[in-house]
Amino acid sequence: MTKKGMTPHDEFYSVYEPLRKKYGLTCHISGTLLSPDDDYIEVFEGAGSNKKLIFKERGELNDCYRQAAISLGKYKEFKRKV
Repeated sequence: MTKKGMTPHDEFYSVYEPLRKKYGLTCHISGTLLSPDDDYIEVFEGAGSNKKLIFKERGELNDCYRQAAISLGKYKEFKRKV
């Protein structure tokens, strides 16, 4: 799914940024060289006591970015239908 010339990181942020602004999303990204299979990306909607986890992708960080971009696309479609 990676667009030509875009890294998984770039692709994730090209999808994430417009949605972040529109729906008040935040993300937490954790990656380590010591155990790369424990990397993860969490995306939340809202803030404070209204903050809720939308999804969490686990695995190697580039795979997480790829899967998170796909999950954000599904989130966008869901919000469009609501």
